[in-house]
Amino acid sequence: MTTADQIRGWLQLAMGQDATHVIVVCDDFDHSDYPVIVGPEEDFWELYDSHNGKNMQRVMEVYDLSLDIETQLAEVRAKHYPPRPEEEIMPLFGFLGPSLIELTGKDAERVMEILRRRGKAD
Repeated sequence: MTTADQIRGWLQLAMGQDATHVIVVCDDFDHSDYPVIVGPEEDFWELYDSHNGKNMQRVMEVYDLSLDIETQLAEVRAKHYPPRPEEEIMPLFGFLGPSLIELTGKDAERVMEILRRRGKAD
């Protein structure tokens, strides 16, 4: 079983690498945990999805390095996920959908940035 001190060490290592999140993954074959460090230019959800439920692996916890570490370590299971890109975009469109709304200013910039991160925009 992974201890809070082990996880704290992983989080400190990740902070030294300017990471944004640490995903704690359990290898269901030998029941050992290991960290997946998410860098600022990496796609959190791509890394998360590639480890959760794949090849006898599952995500146990997610730490957000912008939040207080000790508070997260005190939780039974840290689950501090960033929003999925579609969760960020859809509120900007409202319930009518994108074809009926013209996005301008910061909303348009935000949508384009999200799409760029996902490789959907030039």
